Amino acid sequence: MVNIKPFGKIGEREVPVIEIEEGGLRAEFIPYGASVKSIFVPDRIGGLTDAALGYDTLEEYIENDGCMGAVVGPYANRIRGARFSIEGKEYILEKNEGNNCNHSGSAGLYMRLWDFETGNNSVTFETVSKDGDGGFPGNLNIKVTYTLKDNSLIIDYLAETDKPTPVNFTNHTYFNLAGEGNIFGHTAEVNSDFYTPSDGENMPTGEVCPVEGTPLDLREPVSLGSRLKDKALPKGLDCNFVLKKDGKPAVTVTCPKTGIGMKFETNMEGAQLYTCGLLSERKGKDGRTYGNSSALCIEAQHFPNAVNQPGFPSPILYPGDEYRQKTVYKFFNKKCKI
Repeated sequence: MVNIKPFGKIGEREVPVIEIEEGGLRAEFIPYGASVKSIFVPDRIGGLTDAALGYDTLEEYIENDGCMGAVVGPYANRIRGARFSIEGKEYILEKNEGNNCNHSGSAGLYMRLWDFETGNNSVTFETVSKDGDGGFPGNLNIKVTYTLKDNSLIIDYLAETDKPTPVNFTNHTYFNLAGEGNIFGHTAEVNSDFYTPSDGENMPTGEVCPVEGTPLDLREPVSLGSRLKDKALPKGLDCNFVLKKDGKPAVTVTCPKTGIGMKFETNMEGAQLYTCGLLSERKGKDGRTYGNSSALCIEAQHFPNAVNQPGFPSPILYPGDEYRQKTVYKFFNKKCKI
């Protein structure tokens, strides 16, 4: 079931909330940033918990940073020096994080008003990143479809280009399975033996290192609180994990307080886990306060700065090819004691 409600305006264009209900899940989306606004999930006492951070007004989505719930691209995460070369030609991007480009700078899809079309249990957002936007080459036609099915939020990405260009989409939903407070009580398990270490600019060094013996070893379920209080991670988690492709979920998160669990799966080779260490304190939905450790983002992706690291899987999309990504957030309920 789909329901469309008014939310605000940008210029003369109406910006609605698109509400989809399927099975036990109910989710809300907005065309600004093709964003996930809310995900209502059944909890252990039979109620619904909104497991996604967001805002009450369109103006807050426009004014605040953090890409709350949005599609990020055309190149999510960081590109060193805000430049790259393809076939001997150098392209210069906007520097918006020191000397680097993060989340594509002014070309960022999270700041766009997308067109949309609804289905029975889905919504498809569509936009074009034009040749030269933010310094990126090629006219990039982009479709992102959100579908509610089998207790899951499924995200399908499709893109085509007329020039070789780096493409790396992700979704930046902030998950808090308790619906409020911090995520210290959440447990997390990551199906990964390796990660890509970063330097002082949070830029990958090009190495791929084992998680064993580090605070990033999440191969067994661990309390996120134990990691977020670890002095070796002063800003919490903000790291790219190399995902195993063995048929098991890439990431599993549970919240004992509500009994809500979530399994994350993707066809991408990496996932950035981020616990809001750079998120400034701000007001969110229903008067809640967001900030450090308020949520966990699980961002499917090519490796950060892969466009400048020949040892990483290539993120270049060529004319005649299609970029296809599928990411699934599957929710379940586990009756746990508080």
